[in-house]
Amino acid sequence: MSKSYNIISMAGAVLLLAGAVLQITRWELAPYLYTLGAVMFGYVQVMGNRYDGRNFIIKRLRRQQIFGAVALVFTGVLMFTMKRNEWIVCLSIAAVLELYTAFRIPQELEKEKEYLTVENEELTAQIAESRADIQNLKDDKEQAIKAKQEAEQKAGSAEKELKSLEDRREQLQPIMDSVSKEIKEYGTVKMLLPEAGTLERAVTYRDKK
Repeated sequence: MSKSYNIISMAGAVLLLAGAVLQITRWELAPYLYTLGAVMFGYVQVMGNRYDGRNFIIKRLRRQQIFGAVALVFTGVLMFTMKRNEWIVCLSIAAVLELYTAFRIPQELEKEKEYLTVENEELTAQIAESRADIQNLKDDKEQAIKAKQEAEQKAGSAEKELKSLEDRREQLQPIMDSVSKEIKEYGTVKMLLPEAGTLERAVTYRDKK
């Protein structure tokens, strides 16, 4: 409730109480004084204490509070229309409702505040867990990307090695074809002696032959 609402409510309560006391003395201006105070106080009760939450108990108490404010204003009407003390009954009902809701609503609001605090902490914990899961997924993604890059590098190395083996096979293929041809023609393969080394003597080379 804002400061202006508090001022209006206090002023209305003072005028309301003064008018009710002066009405007992049958002062002719007392109903006007009371009704002005009741309207001011009731306006603050209806407009200044709005509740937009979902708590059923607080909503019920707010309806009772509004009914009490209306009863206060209706008491002023009875002061003008009824010459006896019927207004006292209506004022008593309004006073009971206003006093009851004045104590109960703050208690329920405090309970709701505690509940919302706990719920907020739980939601904060869930958000933290979700962020941790997201970070883990990012880490897993980075590891997967790294593993993919390593696999691509290994695949590239394997392709290069395979190409090298194919090149060697192509180089050896003519020799293998020549050996196969000699086997088919002569049944044996001619073994060629190695040439003499630079440090070998001619005698040794001749003995080898």
